[in-house]
Amino acid sequence: MYFVFQNIDDFLTNIQLPRHFLVVYQSARRLQSNQSMRNGYWLIQALRDVMDTYIRNNITDVNLLHMIVEATGIVALRETKQFEFDTIVDNSTKESTKQYQRDSKGEKIVDESASGKKNTVSTYHRLCEPVFFKLSNVTQELPSPNV
Repeated sequence: MYFVFQNIDDFLTNIQLPRHFLVVYQSARRLQSNQSMRNGYWLIQALRDVMDTYIRNNITDVNLLHMIVEATGIVALRETKQFEFDTIVDNSTKESTKQYQRDSKGEKIVDESASGKKNTVSTYHRLCEPVFFKLSNVTQELPSPNV
């Protein structure tokens, strides 16, 4: 079965899709997104960092797609870093704690097999015009996500 459309508006009307849409996934299909236990998911943290930079630099007109591209770049440059540790079990309480292994300089030893994992943000859109929003009366950075 084939459909013939005279123009893009006819096509959009008949398939019932919105004219403008934006979908951002924190990771690529079938992959997990990484997160920091302190600051949350990498994408959300990167978006906050970009917004904080705009606020510090008194940028008031923000292009949404530019902000998402900047945040995606920040996420792409990150990688996980896991450290080797020993699990110490207290026999009297049966509680376990992690004790990081350290080198001769006292620094944590990186677990190379568990480190280096990356995150890829996926963005799909059909925005026919740029989407801007205006920051106004902003005098301080965004609050911490754990507040």
